[in-house]
Amino acid sequence: GSINLEQVLAHCRHHVTAQKLDQYVTLMQAKAEDVVSKFDDASIDMLHIDGNHSEPLAYKDATLYLPKLKPGGIVFMDDIWWSENGVDVSTRRAILHLSDHCDRMELIGNDCMILRKRGVA
Repeated sequence: GSINLEQVLAHCRHHVTAQKLDQYVTLMQAKAEDVVSKFDDASIDMLHIDGNHSEPLAYKDATLYLPKLKPGGIVFMDDIWWSENGVDVSTRRAILHLSDHCDRMELIGNDCMILRKRGVA
């Protein structure tokens, strides 16, 4: 079966509202490169990267948005062991880039890495 993205977005909106996070969260349904200019550098407190899993696009997300993250800000990198061909991890280049600028804080399960951007908050 296919994924109904409208249902996923509606489900996410429901939970943002239920947790009273509306004033803190802006949900955007767009390509990362199309909305990156809406954010000033060092303006994001928490960043969740869970986009396309190809190596070039995962790396593009990391390089586009890392400057937007505040020093001391948190990055959630999802699908850290994603593989395009069953062998090579396609998010590896993005993780290495983030690791050059961030300290690893925690692994959640085997699928999500939490990092903190270096620098004074």
